[in-house]
Amino acid sequence: MSRIIRPLNALAVFIAFVLTPVWLRIPAAYALSPLYIGRFLLLIPMLIAIVLWLIAGLPGLTSLRRTLWAGMWAALLLSYALWGFFSQSWAFMSASKPEIAANAALQFGIVALFALVTASGVLSPRRLLLALSLSLAFNAALATAQALTQGDLGLRALGEFPFSPRSRGASILIADGLRYVRPYGLLPHPNILAGVLLPGLFAASALILGDRSRFLRWFGVAALSLGTAALLLTFSRAAWLGAAGGALVFLLLALPVLCADLWGRGASRSLLPTLVASAALVGAVFIGFVVRYTPFISARAGIGEESLELRSVSDRIVFTNFALRAIRERPLLGVGVGNLPWRASDYLRDEFYDLQGDYVHQIYLAAAADLGLIGLALYGGALVCGMIAGIRAVRASRGVERTVRAALLSAALAFMIIGLFDHYPYTLLQPQTAFWGCLAAALTPSFQATA
Repeated sequence: MSRIIRPLNALAVFIAFVLTPVWLRIPAAYALSPLYIGRFLLLIPMLIAIVLWLIAGLPGLTSLRRTLWAGMWAALLLSYALWGFFSQSWAFMSASKPEIAANAALQFGIVALFALVTASGVLSPRRLLLALSLSLAFNAALATAQALTQGDLGLRALGEFPFSPRSRGASILIADGLRYVRPYGLLPHPNILAGVLLPGLFAASALILGDRSRFLRWFGVAALSLGTAALLLTFSRAAWLGAAGGALVFLLLALPVLCADLWGRGASRSLLPTLVASAALVGAVFIGFVVRYTPFISARAGIGEESLELRSVSDRIVFTNFALRAIRERPLLGVGVGNLPWRASDYLRDEFYDLQGDYVHQIYLAAAADLGLIGLALYGGALVCGMIAGIRAVRASRGVERTVRAALLSAALAFMIIGLFDHYPYTLLQPQTAFWGCLAAALTPSFQATA
């Protein structure tokens, strides 16, 4: 039976990672849950992976429990998910709209279980890198085409949102009288697209540095170059910072492997050409972007007084104040998982802002406002223990395994940096899955680089 279940489980995890940049919702999936989360295409392979893992007897869980920091990560992650379920009883909207807390609790519960499945090592690291790189190549090509054509490509069957520079509510930059509509990919906002592209960028980098196949190394070069272009074209400042911070950590962690390969016998003959090509292509993409889009870069950097950029900053300040207010009112329990936007909407009744209720653009404040200081301790503890477990796993690894772990851990760190400026790594299924999935894969004790 395990010969059948294990490959199917690995395939489900593979498909789930491929679908992390896809928002597509299908009516047929509604049977999985009447809640909002119930119709996401991504939910189907995630649930299949969880169910198969349970049927197989939770393989890999024993190794996870025996590893101190990884075991603490798993315990805190599940505790935070359970705390979210408990919060339904005291949620701000529990009386009139109980489905709000139920949806958010179920969503994170599924993500937490999927992270445990990933941490069990059912999918080999090479195939995980391939899944992320394939997803990056497709979605980056799509996003780049959207940016160049300044509109959607009509891919409604894939869930593409219609948009153009004239669309109401479209994410548009204005500078020196010019208008630029940011690409959405297959997601509802360019910032979310930028975030979910990051794991693929680090995966492609790991393919370049560590894969034994020359074809996959050159595929990594192409995916990295195209992904860099797409990331820049999203004009997501938080993702740019996340990418920079993650890249620095990745280079520091992977440097021993890189030096060993360059100085090893014959290794430099296969590695140097791909390194030179990737550096040249990424450099050319960056220079071309700066030359072509200088006015918009200046506007996003806060140079000038473009009203759209000033409004973006002021809105974030408002919701930060609302989150702090909610924490002061209910410091231990919070307003209930998923309920912060509704509490903010209630605050807005007494204000004169032209806004609708939303999350604070900071995942740690969001966790504290939703589930109180107890929830923040569980959430932050899971992140800290996960990062410690990941770093220890990287330091204990050698060769290709070290490169793969470093790439996945750097992707998780990039999401943590993004979380200082945006809320989607905490609130939305797709980036949540990528975030916790990458961290889980980096720290798994049953990692087999030759699988």
